Amino acid sequence: MRCLLRGRLPPGVGTMASEGESGPLGIANRYSSDDWWQHFIDLPYSAILKRIQWHLVFQSLLAVSVSIYQEITRALEPLPSTPLLLCSAVLGLLLVFRTNAAYERWQQGQQNAYLLRHCLQQLLRTMRPWLTEERFMRLQAQVSAFPRAIATHLTAKPGAGYIYGIGPRDLVTQISDDLTLYFAGSRVPIAGVYAHDRAQGHIDRALMCVGDMERLATEAVPRDYSRHTSRFLTVWMCSLPFVLLDCGRLMPVIVAIACWALLSIEEIGHTLEDPFNSPTQRIPVQAILESGGGEHCLAPPGKEAEGGPPVAPALWERRVAWEEAQAASAEVR
Repeated sequence: MRCLLRGRLPPGVGTMASEGESGPLGIANRYSSDDWWQHFIDLPYSAILKRIQWHLVFQSLLAVSVSIYQEITRALEPLPSTPLLLCSAVLGLLLVFRTNAAYERWQQGQQNAYLLRHCLQQLLRTMRPWLTEERFMRLQAQVSAFPRAIATHLTAKPGAGYIYGIGPRDLVTQISDDLTLYFAGSRVPIAGVYAHDRAQGHIDRALMCVGDMERLATEAVPRDYSRHTSRFLTVWMCSLPFVLLDCGRLMPVIVAIACWALLSIEEIGHTLEDPFNSPTQRIPVQAILESGGGEHCLAPPGKEAEGGPPVAPALWERRVAWEEAQAASAEVR
C-alpha cells in the first residue's frame, strides 16, 4: 500500500463497512418446443396480432371478395406464379434485414443499460475510500437520482426536469464537476489523483452510454427502407389471391395465414426499433439500473429492499393481456 498511497489520507476519510448483499440472480423464463400448443391458443391475445389486425382484415376481405366473384362468374384465370416466386426471395430478405436491424438496436439498448449501471457502480467503488462519509452520501444521492431521470428522459416525457430539476446528462456533469473541485485541494495524495482520474473515466463512459441510448431513441431505421418494404409487401399480398384461384374456397384461408405470417415479421421489426419505448418489449432502464443489489446499489434509499433484478414479463401472452387489463381497471378506479 506504500507505493499506492505515498502520503496520508485526508481526515475523515475511512473504510466504511460493506452494506447489503446482492440478491439472487433472476433467471429469465424461456420457451421450448413443447410450448407450441400454448402459443397457438394464446394467438388471440397476441399484441402483434392486434397491431396488424386492420391490415390483415383488408387483405382477408380482398381475398374473400375475389373468391366470391370467382364463384359467381368464373371469369378469372389464375395469374402465373413465376413473378410472385421471383419476388418472394427479395421480399424475404427485406423482411429479415428489417427485423434484424431492429433487434440489433434493441440488444444494443439493453447492453448500454447494463454498461451504464456498471460505470455508475464502479464510480461509487472508486470514490468510496477517498471521500468523507458526508461527501460520499452526497455522491450516492446524486447517482441514485440518475436511474429515474434517464428512464424518463428516454421516453421524452417531461418528468426528469420536473422531478429533479436537472436532466441525466447534466446530472452526470454535475457529479464530475463536484469531484473535480473536491480533488483540487493540495491535501489530496497522488494516489487520490489517480483515483479521481479513474472516476472521470467511468463518468466519460457513462456519458457515452447516455449518448448511445439517446441516439437509439431519437434516430429511426432509414425510413426509405421501411416504406419500400411496406409497399412491396402490400403489393405482393394483394396479388396473392389472383395467383391462388385454383385453391377454390380455401384460397381466403391460405391468403389470411400467409399475410398474418408476413405482416407479423414486419411488425416485430417496428416494435423493436425503439428499445426504450417499444409497445411490446420495452427495456426497463430504471429497473436495470436500480438492480444488482450489494453495497453500491443505485436504487434510492426507499428501494434498497427491492434492489433485485428487474422482474421479467409474464411468459404467456394471455397473462400479459390479463395484467394489462387489471392495471387499466386500477387506473380507472
